[in-house]
Amino acid sequence: MLFIRFSRFALVGATATSIQYVILFILVHWVKSDPVLASSLGFILSASVNYILNYHYTFRSSQQHGPAVIKFMTLASVGLILNSIIMQFLTQSELHYLIAQLCTTFVVLFWNYSGNALWTFRSATDQHDQM
Repeated sequence: MLFIRFSRFALVGATATSIQYVILFILVHWVKSDPVLASSLGFILSASVNYILNYHYTFRSSQQHGPAVIKFMTLASVGLILNSIIMQFLTQSELHYLIAQLCTTFVVLFWNYSGNALWTFRSATDQHDQM
């Protein structure tokens, strides 16, 4: 079950990450935006797609949206901070912004999965299975 759920999470994450990368690329190449700012804006815009798909597909949550959205946005906010800090560090270290984003995505992926699985979308069944 954990592998299936993580696989779904990775697929949803790939979709949301694709949105983030497209926005990153467009803002850096066409608007000439700073890569860290572009990455952050892409992260924010992809978060809503990420929430909807994770709620319905990955975790098949039965929780009310209000509490789930608050938890998700709390975790996403920390993810955004991690994204920005890691991108800033890596791009200042002269790493190409797309490679920096790949490294950043890998770290934030595990943060988001853990937090969402253990907190945001954790069901009563999941809690019972742990006992």
